[in-house]
Amino acid sequence: MLFSFLLDLLFPHTCAGCGDWFTLLCPRCYNDLEFRNLPLHQDLEDTTIDSIHACLGYSNSVRSLLHRLKYGGIKDAGTFLGELMYHSGKIPDHEVIVPVPIHPTRLRVRGYNQAELIANSLASNLRSPLVMALTRTVASKSQASTSSKSERLHNLQGHFEVDSRLKNRIIDKKVLIVDDVATTGMTLQQCALVLKESGAKSVSAIVVATSKS
Repeated sequence: MLFSFLLDLLFPHTCAGCGDWFTLLCPRCYNDLEFRNLPLHQDLEDTTIDSIHACLGYSNSVRSLLHRLKYGGIKDAGTFLGELMYHSGKIPDHEVIVPVPIHPTRLRVRGYNQAELIANSLASNLRSPLVMALTRTVASKSQASTSSKSERLHNLQGHFEVDSRLKNRIIDKKVLIVDDVATTGMTLQQCALVLKESGAKSVSAIVVATSKS
């Protein structure tokens, strides 16, 4: 573990799977990826969101890539994960792509929104419009640490808004939300709710992986 940490400091572009130098993911570890296109919405009681799909299995390589992106400052991992998302298979039908936002305080600390980096890469590959339509008004705690579904839902109510300046970009549009990981799907549901309340025709979501077992 310490050796991997030191490698990340000295050589940020080491393979997330085996530690080989000068690449985010070597060909061998890339071939070991499990492209899944797993539908997560089937387990949700609320049908606000039309569909949620996870592209990859939550392997050690994927977990490492996500951790480097979110906490290690390796922004190239976002571009790479967006490309993996593009090559994973079926992308939900859409007209615009919207990343899940993070709170401005967290954005200032981290310097970027990991979901936006992934979404920008996916949008570039698909040649789809990227619209920063959502804002996060309240910084909430991790949903994975919250016990019940009702508590998770309450924890997120009112935490997202549609930017009034960009509302016209999503009205009567098929919107595709992009995020890094889905555990409960509650965050995506809340994003879908405010988008539909603002006039979106349909809202689907795609994530890199799900940490749900």
